[in-house]
Amino acid sequence: MVLDYKNRQNRDLKILELGVGAAPNLKYVPDNSDITLLDPNPYFTKHAEENIIEAKKRLKSVEWVQGVAENISSPSNTFDIVFCTLVLCTVVDVKKCLSEVHRVLKPGGMFLFLEHVAAEKNTWKRFAQTFMDPVHYVLFDKCSVHRETESFIRASSLKDIEIERFQSELFFWIDPSITGTATK
Repeated sequence: MVLDYKNRQNRDLKILELGVGAAPNLKYVPDNSDITLLDPNPYFTKHAEENIIEAKKRLKSVEWVQGVAENISSPSNTFDIVFCTLVLCTVVDVKKCLSEVHRVLKPGGMFLFLEHVAAEKNTWKRFAQTFMDPVHYVLFDKCSVHRETESFIRASSLKDIEIERFQSELFFWIDPSITGTATK
């Protein structure tokens, strides 16, 4: 998908990853891209160092920025692609985060995401999510397991939203998950 987008643009891409962690996704970034890695945790840089060193061999630039997704320091219309993996469950304000994604994307730019979401209401899985949420929040860096992330994405100013639901292989209370794309 990203390579198809790059080929349609006929140029190297400027990419932003939200909530980088140890930067395991760098291996999937197309060659010759410029990537900005945004994460609020200053201690992740140490864990990401090996992946960043390896990525610098094939990418134009790799920039680490400490910050939050609700207040991205980049100018408007900067990035061809913004992506996140299991991040929207931890941001303080999902609406503000998605507004910032929209702001920093170039016109026609793509937002890619993979997230776990709230189970259907009035199901045993939703009950388990509600029960486990306080514990999970403390143990897993403020992750909310029953957040209505899909609804937030659909209500955002992004367009051409395509979402696919699937069953994850994470803990039973972290299910279902979604993957998808949207554009500015």
